[in-house]
Order: sequence, then C-alpha cells, then structure tokens
Amino acid sequence: MNRTVNSSGAKKGFSLLEVLISMVVIGVIGLMVFSLQTNSWKLTTRSNRTLVAGHMIEQQIEGMRMKISQNQINNFPPGNGSLTSNGIALTWTISNASRPTDGGNLANVRKCDLTASWGTGKFDTLKATTYLSKMF
Repeated sequence: MNRTVNSSGAKKGFSLLEVLISMVVIGVIGLMVFSLQTNSWKLTTRSNRTLVAGHMIEQQIEGMRMKISQNQINNFPPGNGSLTSNGIALTWTISNASRPTDGGNLANVRKCDLTASWGTGKFDTLKATTYLSKMF
C-alpha cells in the first residue's frame, strides 16, 4: 500500500488507536450477530418441541378413539397412561364427564386430560382436554 505524504511531510496511515477502535466495533457487531443467532436457535427448538408435543397429543386422542370404535365393550372407558418419545413425556388421565346443566355424570362419555412435557421451563408443557364417547 502506498502511503501519501501530507504538507508537513508526515506519512498518512491508521494509528494504533484507530485500529483498536475498529476491532472493538467489529467485535461488538459479531457478538450481537452471534447472540441473535443463538436466540433464534432457542426459539426454533422451543417451537419444534411444541409442534411435536401437539402431534403426540393428537395421535394419542385418535388412537384411543379408533380403539373404542373397534370394540366399544372391551375398550371403553380407556385407561390412564403415559409414554415418552423424542424427549417428550405424554401422560393422560381419564375421568367421568359431567353434564353442564346439573353436574350429573354422563354414562357414555369420559373426559381425557392430556399433558405433554419436555423440560422444566415456563413454556415446556402443553395441555389439552377432550371428551371420548362410546357412541359416535
């Protein structure tokens, strides 16, 4: 690189202070980009886990409904249970369903509460409630 000479005869160039300041600025920008990338990765992972948990809940509900439809006498009411897949623990509990008018039990309907968990964080649990019937 050719350096030019100014009117006082000194050579023009970058001082050590200018180089250090530019390195600090580039470093700060690099850390910001890295931080954004890390946060994006964490959000994507959380979103993916929620999506997989939702699919697990949906599959379990449909599996119970199919089993009931195949043999209503032996497969109704379904029982409580749990399973773990892909680091997600799914549990379900079956209870009596009550009429909204007087609170009495519905003989051919059961309430099913499902909970999928994959961590200990605030947003690491997905819950769903559905009702299963002996008569379709």
